[in-house]
Parts: sequence; structure tokens; C-alpha cells
Amino acid sequence: YSSAIGRTDFRDQLTLIKSKQADFIYLAHLGGMLGNLLKQRKELQVSANLLTVSEAEDQSLLASAEGSAEGITFFAPLVQIEEN
Repeated sequence: YSSAIGRTDFRDQLTLIKSKQADFIYLAHLGGMLGNLLKQRKELQVSANLLTVSEAEDQSLLASAEGSAEGITFFAPLVQIEEN
């Protein structure tokens, strides 16, 4: 499911995800919206694991989740560095 930039209420999408018993929720580039989504996920007791990009590991974004950020898996693309 996708979401409009600036959206603050994700309850309808989270309720649908919960009803589908999804194993994972992939979160791509949410910026400041991440905190709201995480709080609402906890409020609705959505148990799906979260997978998101490493930029979401920003401490200010996680702080905006007010303790609802437990269980997130962060990933980053593999970058190979050639040695000379």
C-alpha cells in the first residue's frame, strides 16, 4: 500500500494489514511520518515486523515514535569498495 506525502493517519492501512495477517511491513522513506505510523501500529496492536531503510534510523525520527519503535529491522544497500 502506498501513502500520500504528509499523511498523519495510517489507521485504515494498518487495520487492513492486520486483517491480512501480514508478516512484514516495508516502510520506504517516510521521514517525519514514521513516528505517527509507529505509534498507530502499537495502538492497533499490529504484530507485523517492520522493515525499513537505514535513513529511518535517525534518532530524531525514532524519538518521535515515543517508544513505539521496537522491532524495526533496518537495511542498507551493499556497497563494494575496490581496493587499489
